Amino acid sequence: AVTNLLNNEQISDMDCLRLTMLYALRYEKESPVQVMQLVNKLASRSAKYKPG
Repeated sequence: AVTNLLNNEQISDMDCLRLTMLYALRYEKESPVQVMQLVNKLASRSAKYKPG
């Protein structure tokens, strides 16, 4: 569901960033690989947000 929202161009970059941060805070211990995938998807969505 989160990935689908990140793929939706009607959702602003700021809202996608917020969503990714909330997901990371909630699931950082349980699924760090999924968190990194979402961060990478967010980075590929916009050049404004690059991991690292």
